[in-house]
Amino acid sequence: MLIFSLFNFFGGDPSEIIAGMSAAPEQIAAIRTQLGLDKTYWEQLWIFIQQIATFDWGKSWATNETVANLFVTRLPATLTIMIPILVLEVVLAIVCGLAVAHVRGSLTDRTIMVITTVAMSISFLVYVILGQCIFGFLLGWAPVQGWSNSTWTNLTVYAPLPVFLAVLVALSPQTRLYRSFFLDEIGQDYVRTARCHVRQKR
Repeated sequence: MLIFSLFNFFGGDPSEIIAGMSAAPEQIAAIRTQLGLDKTYWEQLWIFIQQIATFDWGKSWATNETVANLFVTRLPATLTIMIPILVLEVVLAIVCGLAVAHVRGSLTDRTIMVITTVAMSISFLVYVILGQCIFGFLLGWAPVQGWSNSTWTNLTVYAPLPVFLAVLVALSPQTRLYRSFFLDEIGQDYVRTARCHVRQKR
């Protein structure tokens, strides 16, 4: 509903965008009819709901390619990048957060918190530019662009640099988040009870 309303009330007239600035009113009207934009708001909403229910998302206005085909062709590349990012950032953040929580209040803890705060203050674009310059152009360790039909080649050649940069950017906020979780849990009653039992057994 939010997407539909935003596109209808704030997104401009797609027919004018597709037709171009020099299009005649007749051309714009024909495009509006073709896209169903000449119908009432409620008729368009019903068509929108039907398309969602039947997985018929129409065609892209930019490429005239079906949206379903866009999903199918782009999803493998997206998952090849996003799955390693998700796994690595969660695992590393949990380990780092647990280690920092273990030394809470120490100089190491304060130093890491300062470093993560500074790292969070830097734009992701800066990481991308520096990563490409250093690892792509200066050291030549990874290409800065390209993709292939081989999943293994993509994972070993093209994915490492974007995965590394994305994990590097996500590690600071995630470390702080998990540190807060662990410190909150350390003070819970069940943790203190478990510690008492361990001490009694010793």
